[in-house]
Amino acid sequence: MNSLQTAVLIPAYNPETLLCRLVQELSAEGFRRIVVVNDGSGESSAEVFRTLEADGLCTVISHAVNTGKGAALKLGLDYLYSRYPECRNIITADADGQHSPEDIRRLAEEAERHPDCLILGVRSFDRENVPFRSMIGNKTTRLLMRLFLGLAVSDTQTGLRSIPRRLIPDLLKIASNRYEFELEMLILCRRAGIPLREIGIRTIYIDGNSASHFNPLLDSFKIYFVLFRYILSSIVTAVFDFIVFLIVFPLTGGNVLVSTYLSRGAAVCLNYALVKNMVKFLVPYELRVNAVAPGFVDTEWQKTKPAEIRRNIENKVSLGRFCDPDELAEVYKMLIENSYFNGEVVVVDGGYSYK
Repeated sequence: MNSLQTAVLIPAYNPETLLCRLVQELSAEGFRRIVVVNDGSGESSAEVFRTLEADGLCTVISHAVNTGKGAALKLGLDYLYSRYPECRNIITADADGQHSPEDIRRLAEEAERHPDCLILGVRSFDRENVPFRSMIGNKTTRLLMRLFLGLAVSDTQTGLRSIPRRLIPDLLKIASNRYEFELEMLILCRRAGIPLREIGIRTIYIDGNSASHFNPLLDSFKIYFVLFRYILSSIVTAVFDFIVFLIVFPLTGGNVLVSTYLSRGAAVCLNYALVKNMVKFLVPYELRVNAVAPGFVDTEWQKTKPAEIRRNIENKVSLGRFCDPDELAEVYKMLIENSYFNGEVVVVDGGYSYK
């Protein structure tokens, strides 16, 4: 294994001393570039990070507050991508003891043979020690991905992955910041034509996976929303495209080309309308969407309006308040950087219409 071309990235939130042992064992396996992301952990884990820094076997970078596993992975990926241009693959592993150093090394060796693939370390879910929620969740997600996205993945939620360097810039543009980020990664590979490979790994659950911070209700909802966002928008848009084609085909005198252009144009408009009208539904769940009109910008001129007029405006916009200019700047920044905007223009005008 070439230790200069492979790095290990471990996101950690309130980790236990298992993390220190994992880093020590990875160093013994020959890994020289190990990055641990402290994702806003509490004081209870401060000693763990002090030990890691004192040992000097890894680099610890931190978020000031907990932002989610996806955000922690993106921080680490950006760090490694920008500082080590010779690093061809980054191995991501969990901090809760689910991944053995031997399996991490095997994945690194497989990555050297297939450096342009996303390689997954997949677990077996037919063992007795697998928690019921993990078994059901993985099998359900696996079935949905095979049926609707054509992706045959044995373990959709595995945190042990080898990420090729060429995939990292697109991963950094993904808006998701929590566990759903890992599912977005699989979908991105399918769209970008990056091959997926799998190797079997040990199935390890310590104390019934009690150290996991996965919220079965909220995080599962977010993961399945990612799937249904692709599935529903695609199905509805395709059906609408076909219906419009059937309507306009005789009106154009049987011109297939013109009918196709008209039906595709109408389908794009429908897809746009579906996305923008989901804003109010998603606000209570704190889910990120591609673009949100954040309401009227609270400029100096707006601040001079009577309080009653301001309240009327706040009652009509999605956030229920005026937005800060910096928030609007963040929306435009996301529009520029987000790879989901495949040539479509989204206007954020601060009005009532969520354009």
